[in-house]
Amino acid sequence: MRQASSIHADTHQELEPVPASLFDLLHNSLILLNTVPHLSISSILNLAATDHAFRALIYHTPGVFRHVNLTRVRRAQLNGCSHDHDETLTEDELYSGPLRNVFAALKHRNWLHHVQTLVLDRLSVTAELCSEIINGASYNVRILSIRDVTNLNHARLQGALYYACRKSRPSGAPRLKALYVFGSSDDDSWWTQRGPIAASSMSEAWVSCMAACQSLIAFDAMLCRGPRHVNASRGGSASPAAATVTLSACASCGTAPETLLHPHSPAVMPLVAPPPLLSSSLGAATMPHAYWSPFTARCNECLRGRYCASCHKWWCEACYAGTRGDATLDSVVDAMCALRLKRQVSKSCWECGDNCESCIGQTQRVCRKCCGGYCTKHNEGSSASHCDWCVSRGRGLGRL
Repeated sequence: MRQASSIHADTHQELEPVPASLFDLLHNSLILLNTVPHLSISSILNLAATDHAFRALIYHTPGVFRHVNLTRVRRAQLNGCSHDHDETLTEDELYSGPLRNVFAALKHRNWLHHVQTLVLDRLSVTAELCSEIINGASYNVRILSIRDVTNLNHARLQGALYYACRKSRPSGAPRLKALYVFGSSDDDSWWTQRGPIAASSMSEAWVSCMAACQSLIAFDAMLCRGPRHVNASRGGSASPAAATVTLSACASCGTAPETLLHPHSPAVMPLVAPPPLLSSSLGAATMPHAYWSPFTARCNECLRGRYCASCHKWWCEACYAGTRGDATLDSVVDAMCALRLKRQVSKSCWECGDNCESCIGQTQRVCRKCCGGYCTKHNEGSSASHCDWCVSRGRGLGRL
């Protein structure tokens, strides 16, 4: 009996848990694939160089190089010495040489085809290289970020996108689902802010290209969703335009003719920066980070006369006709009379722009001395009862 108890005690001591090593943790593919996207390429390669076990784990586990960020990799940057012109080099070879060398090394290790998210922000990137990434058989990139890059020919890049989204494209093409090219900051202002969006000006060529890629490739910008555009409504007649203002629901009816956008419709969503780390899906690239509210996005022309620049309220076509550049005076008057609505916005201050009655009541005053109108927001030196001119010159205010 004592011998059995002794054996049981020895067995219990042998079964005590042993602290797991780093290799044991990373050998779990779930932990490994959720860890490596947070590491730089050099850190991953240094980890693989520690011993044969880590080398085999890193080199032969699918998905380790799914997310590749080359922004801070020295070998991917165009050094000053690279600008020394060599008559044997083409412009593309000169400006994309560093990146091509990195891609060649990835391809030699059979890693290039596993890259699904590729971040090349602020590097020297040519349109020819982008065309190979988008349409080449050696690449399988789903999310490409080329924000603030140099030496990029936008016209040629647009041509590559047109070719990728052509009607005669093969099944499953294009492989690219998301392209970050317009934004310069990492935020989700589309979901969290209302009003004019801080985006770089978009040319008409890019607007046409985005319209051709609609529902196939998502961008970090949007086209106007107003019903007067041909890309947004069957009855639309106006050409596509870039969205410049984000809006909540209509102040009157609480909705929008084009319906408000929600995260469950990634095909029509703008991309949220930065590109996702743990997934290369379009849904992850369009998912807001934290707080969000439904929105729609329109151009300035679709909001003319129906948008308050201060509180960002707006009125849709069904609730208020407004004034548009392509509408005649008679049509606007007839629509307003039919709806029996008064003008929702007006311009009482050039700096404030079009404001609703509520905002005008908060900022516009009539001077008690000279009886002139003034804006308390933009007339520096004014008071709640007197304009800046009367205040600065006294005008006998001491006797009031």
